[in-house]
Amino acid sequence: MPRRRLTSTLDPRRLRLVLAVFFVALALPSAILMRQAFARLELDAFRQYQLLAESFAERVDRRVAAIFAVENARAFSDYGFLREAESSGLGQRSPLSNPPGPDSVPGLIGYFQIDAAGEFSTPLLPAAGVETDFGIDAAERARRLGVERELRRILAAGSVAAGAASEAAAER
Repeated sequence: MPRRRLTSTLDPRRLRLVLAVFFVALALPSAILMRQAFARLELDAFRQYQLLAESFAERVDRRVAAIFAVENARAFSDYGFLREAESSGLGQRSPLSNPPGPDSVPGLIGYFQIDAAGEFSTPLLPAAGVETDFGIDAAERARRLGVERELRRILAAGSVAAGAASEAAAER
């Protein structure tokens, strides 16, 4: 008798309704759980990218600080072509008078300074009027003049001491 009762109470319409309710009862929490899982994965990926960006920014900051420490330690006289030797008092070439090498700061074209009067100068070449060649041949001098012109062009384009750069260009 229980068997008849079971089959009589579960007619096809009622069975479909029970199965539909059961499916919705399983599907709704599953969908919510999947949505939360994907949101969590998205947040985890975002956090991972954030940590990578912070690590990269720290490395860049450390490298820039090291570069600035070296440059800030330079004497003012290093930014001229000649500087006085400590022991002899004679003029010797500045360490910055040579073009930057491959081990220098990436992208560095050359060193320059603009003094309080707005005068542009670079340690690549001796001051105007100095007749000694200091071991710089004509081809090297032309190359150094090209670097100096490039520095002036960059300064003029960036409006950094544009007046000083244009006045200095007129002098040469």
